[in-house]
Amino acid sequence: MDHTGIDILAYHKATKQRLGISVKSPTRPEGRETDSVFLFRKPGDREKLRAACEAFGCEPWLAIYVESEMAGDLFLTSLDNYDKQLYRPGKVNEAWGMTPGQLRRYTADTEVRHIHIDFKKENWWQRTTGLQIQDTRCKIVSQAFSNSRAVDTSSAM
Repeated sequence: MDHTGIDILAYHKATKQRLGISVKSPTRPEGRETDSVFLFRKPGDREKLRAACEAFGCEPWLAIYVESEMAGDLFLTSLDNYDKQLYRPGKVNEAWGMTPGQLRRYTADTEVRHIHIDFKKENWWQRTTGLQIQDTRCKIVSQAFSNSRAVDTSSAM
């Protein structure tokens, strides 16, 4: 699928929800782990997501995957919950904050799904080989999230 605003179309069997998910997946270099993730950078991006979801008969959702060298975090929430909780809606550049205080708010919000992954390298190349481990991992994760395909999320939510 190649429709502006939606990266993944998903169906949750248990709730019979159809989700149109916009995925954001930046990698954070050391020292920049608390930088915000831009969600809607251009005027009209939010409206494009809503219009695409209306066209496909689904609810607009946001998936934010942020990784650093040692860990990754995946957040999933509806656009309605994002707006209701006033995380940053209406700003010129809407963003998902990553400060410790903001992370505590997401943890307390039962409408924000969250997976935290700690990375541990075992039997992997050393950085001196020139292999960019972080970039490779980011490309793999980014491809997994942005491939055009429908996903059954019934066991993930």
